[in-house]
Amino acid sequence: IQRMAILTPQHTTLPRGPFLCFSRQLTSASRNFACAPSPADGSPGPQHRGTVHFESNMGEIHEAYREAIRGVPASRPVIEMTIPSSLDDSIAPPGKHVCQIFVQYAPYEVDPKVGSWADPDFKQGFADRVIGII
Repeated sequence: IQRMAILTPQHTTLPRGPFLCFSRQLTSASRNFACAPSPADGSPGPQHRGTVHFESNMGEIHEAYREAIRGVPASRPVIEMTIPSSLDDSIAPPGKHVCQIFVQYAPYEVDPKVGSWADPDFKQGFADRVIGII
């Protein structure tokens, strides 16, 4: 039996702030991504079967949080990606895959000096930034 470490309150306190949580399906502009390196036959490798993170250091996560609490969508949002079809090929056509992304640090209430989620160009700019990171 393994014992779990007891976390102190400072480790379990969640950041406060109004954050936007949304799910959106990209249908108007489908994106194609190549995952490499892959086996020669194009099948998914073991690196495609877990959660993929696009951060290179903790400072990026911290800065994304700091921007969001100021009402600014993160200039480098925290992105997690999964490819569920790498484990279940019945959910995508042969040779294709399903990609799911979870994006963090997009504040629900944006500082009006920065922009507004009601502005389609503002929203598209944020989506383009996310896709650019991926």
